[in-house]
Amino acid sequence: MSEDAKEEQKKALVPEAAAAEQAAPKELAIDDYSGPGTVEAVPPGVISGCCWGSKPEPPLSVSPFVKTDPEDKPRKVKNILVILNPFGGNGRGARAWVNVKRVFEEAKVDYELKQTQHAGHATELARTEDLSKYDALAIIGGDGTINETITGLFARPDWEEKPIPVGLISGGTGNSVTVTLDETDPVETAKQIVAGYVRGIDIGKIICEEEPEENRLHWTINIVAWGLGVDANETAENCRCCGRMRYDVGALWQICRGAQRHAQLEIDGVKLENDFSTIMVQNNQHSGVDLRITPYAKVDDGFMDVVVCEQRPRGRILGMFDELKRGGSHVFLPEVDYIRFKKMRLSSETKTLLNIDGENKGSTPMTLEVFKQYLPIFYNFEKAVNADKYFGKSTV
Repeated sequence: MSEDAKEEQKKALVPEAAAAEQAAPKELAIDDYSGPGTVEAVPPGVISGCCWGSKPEPPLSVSPFVKTDPEDKPRKVKNILVILNPFGGNGRGARAWVNVKRVFEEAKVDYELKQTQHAGHATELARTEDLSKYDALAIIGGDGTINETITGLFARPDWEEKPIPVGLISGGTGNSVTVTLDETDPVETAKQIVAGYVRGIDIGKIICEEEPEENRLHWTINIVAWGLGVDANETAENCRCCGRMRYDVGALWQICRGAQRHAQLEIDGVKLENDFSTIMVQNNQHSGVDLRITPYAKVDDGFMDVVVCEQRPRGRILGMFDELKRGGSHVFLPEVDYIRFKKMRLSSETKTLLNIDGENKGSTPMTLEVFKQYLPIFYNFEKAVNADKYFGKSTV
């Protein structure tokens, strides 16, 4: 495909974005948020060095929320169901529970603890427990435990009529969701649950069209990845002896491998087709602790953000990975497109694996639709109301 044709594809997103923005709720039209469509990211400044010349400064920190009403009223929380993954993060969840339990007891809040015993157990618990007895559900674990739990919640026939607010307590390895929310301290999150302030965050519904019926539906609260990121994650699983460095090892190996990947994207009705190195859809800003893949994402705006990286020579891809690790500066590169959307479809010439919330599962072709504020969560009211103070501000 010629460069001119690719530019026309990108430009086609702009009128779609304008139409979507007109249909969006008025609360989105605030000065630190630009709405859906192609995001024109502008570096906040330039860093100069004798070895590398000039590089863009990393993106500014921004609030993960669009807007908070300072008149919000807290809910009364007297009884909590706790789902704990005691094995997550090498026992981090179990250690967190010791302090979280103390917060609940000091607040004179009743709780019932359910510990997961195997993969998929959190889904079973969330789907089958009698939630009418509780005012809140606390999840202690990593991104995988959160994904399992919400999958069970959304399978309940009474979910849309009686959704239970959820507290997301860090207890895993990456904790991407809680990092974006700046809620990585289990004790502080437990206090937020007791305080009772609730708001909805977006969820993505995924249909993998060629999977068996029982494996066709998935939900995402965090990330859907295709391409190099998925291949790197598979490699990392075989390099556990490297600890957290295994993800860097996996990425470096796959970059050197230089695999060609062709895909077709349809984003809010606009079609894109090209050779891509990776496609990363995010609801929140982070993947893991350090990677700000979509640094301008909002968790409650009714859209998800996708970073589309065109195929380039190995040296350029390695440079892109370096900019990603440097605070999310990859979004300023010309081969990277940053787009907000409500619905997308991804297909490839051959059936290829996806990574959904940190787990390699599902496959192309797939469709993803955003469900606005579908999951009620407990949040830090002070941080959300005073977002400029805690998160900074951006025009993107």
